[in-house]
Amino acid sequence: MAGHITDGDSYPQWHPLVLHASGRLAVGARQREVVRTATGRQMTFRPVLTTVTPERELTRRGRLLAPGVFTGEHSYLIEPLDSTRVRVTQSERLTGVLVPLLRRRLATETQHQFRVALEGLARQINTRRSAPPRPADQRLAGTSGRRRPHTNDSSSPR
Repeated sequence: MAGHITDGDSYPQWHPLVLHASGRLAVGARQREVVRTATGRQMTFRPVLTTVTPERELTRRGRLLAPGVFTGEHSYLIEPLDSTRVRVTQSERLTGVLVPLLRRRLATETQHQFRVALEGLARQINTRRSAPPRPADQRLAGTSGRRRPHTNDSSSPR
């Protein structure tokens, strides 16, 4: 399993929204991400990395405008299941005064984009390990509160 989640150059290959991602991979480092919104507009985010474990876990936190307005913490976790499969869990925790106003839009558009991103990540893991890609076994696990994990079990050698 290659460092897909910690390889900013590969993000545009598997994530439908990310046009560019760069920055030093270290806790506390600020990244630069250029994303395409559902309406086609480009936005640049500068999240700070809070967890970095190459080939396993990446968490970043970013905000819009000022503290308390809209803060998002986005995580990817790759866990080996056995010698041929991994589980990819993507979660996002949103806080701030704008979250209730955007809840419906986030629940529909963002959920779809997360599914597409996880399927793309599964294909990348399979491709880099020279294993034939398999359809993603997509499982969404709902939780209470604002944290939404998205899980994808992928056949891929570690």
